[in-house]
Amino acid sequence: MEAIRLAINNINDYVDPIADGLQKNPRKLSETLAQPQATLVDVRGLLDPDSPTVVNLNQALQQLTQTTRALDSFTDYLERDPSALIRGAYLPKKDR
Repeated sequence: MEAIRLAINNINDYVDPIADGLQKNPRKLSETLAQPQATLVDVRGLLDPDSPTVVNLNQALQQLTQTTRALDSFTDYLERDPSALIRGAYLPKKDR
């Protein structure tokens, strides 16, 4: 009988830490999963069409498009009249 009690106590010594670990792990897992979920919420907020980031990005892209068009027009003009870089654009006398 005494040997059985000692065996049970030895088993309890091993089982108790395992049981504690099993109880703590779901909490840690839950905490660990909460972090990526919070990150996804932040990312969704950034990608919302009305978010300041998206609005500013759209404005920057529109300005970049306008700048590209202006540079395209300027390079076309310089191809037609390269000396304009030195003497300036030609203006007829009536427009001066």
